[in-house]
Amino acid sequence: MKVVLIRHAQSENNALYWRLFDRYGRPSPTSDKQKFEEMMREFEDNRDANPKLSSVGYEQAEKLAEGIHHFLDTSPEALDETRIFVSPLRRAIETSIPFLRKVKIGKRRCACHPEIFEVGGCYHANMKEKGGDEAGSGSGAMGINFVGMKGETRKECEDKYGELFSFPESMENGWYHGSSKETHQEAVQRSLRVAEWLWQLVAAEECSVCVLVMHADFMDLVLKALTGEHPRNMCRWVIKNTGIICGSLNLLPPNLAQGQAGPSRRIAVDGVNRVDHLADRPDLIS
Repeated sequence: MKVVLIRHAQSENNALYWRLFDRYGRPSPTSDKQKFEEMMREFEDNRDANPKLSSVGYEQAEKLAEGIHHFLDTSPEALDETRIFVSPLRRAIETSIPFLRKVKIGKRRCACHPEIFEVGGCYHANMKEKGGDEAGSGSGAMGINFVGMKGETRKECEDKYGELFSFPESMENGWYHGSSKETHQEAVQRSLRVAEWLWQLVAAEECSVCVLVMHADFMDLVLKALTGEHPRNMCRWVIKNTGIICGSLNLLPPNLAQGQAGPSRRIAVDGVNRVDHLADRPDLIS
């Protein structure tokens, strides 16, 4: 099964982060920890729990639609064997809309997957109250109190995007169920579940191509889950906005898998952080 992982276009939160990063003098989290934490506190205080795309992001999404044929066979026959899954966060959905309208795949083959949201989940930072540490509920290392938010409900999503996507019943009351910001370890466990789900798609032969539109940090974790990098955590997959990773997941036939030292599951990665669609607009690479 071919797998195409797409990071969402630049969101207003992404744009906010880079503005602050420049204003604070591009501090390092290791050599200039105090200034970096000051910057991150201001970021958390001003970020949106579910932001829309920035003006740059909307342009990136349109360019992705123009160049989607570089990564995806858009013939009717191929699209019939393609499944597209999108994160429930607004920035991922808005990234998908232009290329979905272009390829006309139809909502039967395109669904929201409530487990492929960004690391951290849907949350608000309450700067007036201090929380606990990341291992428990409440906050991360900076002592900020994080409050979990349920995210948009199935009906809210269907009212906005129902012409293009199907939304599962599990989103009836929202899709994020944490009382606080998701911890890193919780995100790792979720990435392992998503990786196993992908392998089950391969085994069931439900589709020839699977496209996931999601987020940079979670893409990194899913790739580590698929390649067996957890829990060593020795590498980092860096993905630009609308950057694409292409690969394939394969199950060896029993006669080939028997007696081999490794597992019968095989992954091949043949393209990382591809932004071919932005080649004529390098100013949009972010």
